Amino acid sequence: MPRRRKGSDTWHFCTNCSQWPTSDYETGTGVSGEKCNECKSKQSNGGCKAG
Repeated sequence: MPRRRKGSDTWHFCTNCSQWPTSDYETGTGVSGEKCNECKSKQSNGGCKAG
């Protein structure tokens, strides 16, 4: 499930992202807003470990 730090507009969806929030975060489904560039890159090259 996508996560973002509270107060941030950027969503992370790869658990192996260097910016994956582990505390003080919220989760969402059908999220709108900005998607993390690192997560998008990992997804496009097949390296994303989905959260």
